[in-house]
Amino acid sequence: MDNMFLHKLNILHLHLTDDQGWRIEIKKYPLLTEIGSQRKWTHIHGLNNVDPDKDIERVAHGGYYTQEEIRDLVQYATMRGIMVVPEIDMPGHMRSAMAGYPFLQCDETKTREVPWYFGDKFASYDGGDANDVNIVACAGKESTYEFIDNVLDEVCELFPAPYFHIGGNEVPKSEWEKCPHCQAKMQEENLKSEEELHDYFNKRVAEMLKKYDKRLIVWNYALEGGKLDTNTICQYCTLQRDKNVEDYVNKKGGSLVLSKHNSFSFDMSYGQVTLQSTYNFDAKNVGVNDIGSQNVVGVEGLLWTEWIADMDKLEFQSNPRFASLSETGWSMEENKDFSSFITRLDNMKKIYDKLGIRYACNKVAINKNPIRRLREIIVWHNGNKSCEMAHDVAFRTKNSK
Repeated sequence: MDNMFLHKLNILHLHLTDDQGWRIEIKKYPLLTEIGSQRKWTHIHGLNNVDPDKDIERVAHGGYYTQEEIRDLVQYATMRGIMVVPEIDMPGHMRSAMAGYPFLQCDETKTREVPWYFGDKFASYDGGDANDVNIVACAGKESTYEFIDNVLDEVCELFPAPYFHIGGNEVPKSEWEKCPHCQAKMQEENLKSEEELHDYFNKRVAEMLKKYDKRLIVWNYALEGGKLDTNTICQYCTLQRDKNVEDYVNKKGGSLVLSKHNSFSFDMSYGQVTLQSTYNFDAKNVGVNDIGSQNVVGVEGLLWTEWIADMDKLEFQSNPRFASLSETGWSMEENKDFSSFITRLDNMKKIYDKLGIRYACNKVAINKNPIRRLREIIVWHNGNKSCEMAHDVAFRTKNSK
């Protein structure tokens, strides 16, 4: 947050739950942290590793924020002009919750652990079930909505922000298709597809949030049903073009946060998401027309930390991307000039050095050599998430001699 404050970044979207861990204390449901915050191994070397025996960190991982710590965090942010927006993932990415509370599942007779892996590549390793990647919360049982309402009651009290993110991404419907509770709910509500059931789920949560005066935010995946209330804010993150987003913002008047993968995914290598791609981002190039641009509420850099083991790596991935993100968010398009930005960045780096903030040098962050970029991307995808940091050190060492 100090780094955000330095760059005039004023909203922290704090992703607090996922399949691999529940990271916030909920007093009514203590097993969310007692069980859901712990996993037996961790997996920080990425999705595309070839040999799992070499790429798995056989170290237990866990932890969570207490409610008192959350209050301190929000207060610290507020003093720096930063609004903290929580995300509690639902109905997908809830395996950590299901580990402690199986009634959230369509088939509550099954017992599941908190998964240590990301994605489905390692799901069957060490006797795991590859089908478990398709598990989402049951959208047909009222007990699911009661659980959500109780969780929202505690979380909303901690965060005064007028927004609440529930994810809504990567919600496979195979469990819902065969679940008697979900099918009964579809018949009861006259829903024609499981996508419409997902819309129904989102609307139920949006209604719960109204009593806390909060607007719902979802990732753009959640637009697939086509009937999402336009009071909901959509966050556009996918690499692929999504015509549902274009209709939502251009024709229906829905609000949009722009976090397109190829410009704003800061957990990715600089070879994939260059400083130029962040700075030169233009909403018009992703299907937002002049009418839709009036419904864009901002841009956001995404920094997932499943592949980031320490603060040094976190700062390296963030800087100087934060500077680029800030100018993209705050500057008029006609005033932006990447060459000018690079010149001024030299002065910003003096501030980084003075404050002891880690950052990527130009050879890494800009990387105009397409062959070297491709080489970096290949090495990074094959599991060496620190390759660019190593090259950054080498470049700095060479230039200092």
